[in-house]
Amino acid sequence: KSIQAEGGKVLVSDHGSTDDTMEVIHRLGVEHTTCLRCEGSDFQDNFKHVFSLPETEWTWMFGDDDILRLGSLQTVLDALPQAGEFLRVAEKVRSSENPSYKRGTLLEICSTFGWLDMTGFITGNIVKTERLRSAVTNPKWDFWSKNAFPQSCALLEELRNDKAMFLDLPIIDSQPKAEDINQRWEANNTALRYF
Repeated sequence: KSIQAEGGKVLVSDHGSTDDTMEVIHRLGVEHTTCLRCEGSDFQDNFKHVFSLPETEWTWMFGDDDILRLGSLQTVLDALPQAGEFLRVAEKVRSSENPSYKRGTLLEICSTFGWLDMTGFITGNIVKTERLRSAVTNPKWDFWSKNAFPQSCALLEELRNDKAMFLDLPIIDSQPKAEDINQRWEANNTALRYF
């Protein structure tokens, strides 16, 4: 089944990877895809830059180590009209045995299911683009970037009282971790940023 999302665009940010990202994107010749090379900056700066670029109604922040499960895109597209400003989708390993839709303000959803559980896993975040842009241009971003979850701080600050939805269905699966992930996390001081 073919799914058409009008005005969709894929932005690929290559943050100094060693896996030939640029070459793969160009080889695939994917229409409506832009690949950016953002080397030498902190990954939080990369988030801020990339999240400020989309021009579509919604932005789905999708990590390179995750997989969209077969048939899930249509489920997400069907849920967006009821999502408000923010849609959280679940990972296969973290979805409940009773799939459901949970609605409320972002603060209510975070209070029920956990703030980092609802905003920390970046691939689970689908946000109205204008609100995402506002979140990452908040003057506090540089302060929040000292931790591993600046997007979580920014989203809660921007959207806390807005309508949101948690789609508790196994939408995303994880790929096997790249061999160099521990080196990348160490270089970014990611583990210490959890504190």
